[in-house]
Amino acid sequence: GLDVDPQSESEEPVQYTSPRELIEREREITPRAEIPEDFPRDVPTYRGEPGSDVRVVASLSQAGRGQMVTLRSSDPPEQIFAYYKDELAEDGWVVESELERPRHRMLTTSKGDRQVSLSIITSEAGDFSQVMVRVTRAHD
Repeated sequence: GLDVDPQSESEEPVQYTSPRELIEREREITPRAEIPEDFPRDVPTYRGEPGSDVRVVASLSQAGRGQMVTLRSSDPPEQIFAYYKDELAEDGWVVESELERPRHRMLTTSKGDRQVSLSIITSEAGDFSQVMVRVTRAHD
């Protein structure tokens, strides 16, 4: 493939990108990122079935504030959602809220002073989903 780094040196202001735009842009640019080393061991990372196309497209770790991982998968969104619901419950996370819409699923769970927020947005064509997992710590 081409070794192109889009706009790495540009001075353009950061613009808000809607989930839909993000997903459409994801088709052209699919960088590979890594799970942060300090990502909590009791928060699952979806790997899919053998042969599934699952890749980490972004990750962020802020000391003391939390971590975020964004995955992209061609697996059915309901399968990914069920995986997180089951695995998080098994690891002692309690479901706070849950939302299922045709192209958007959300789950918020908590454990002690931490919270996991899951968001799954499916492309219009339905051929892949973007999975965002955020782990945050509640501050008094």
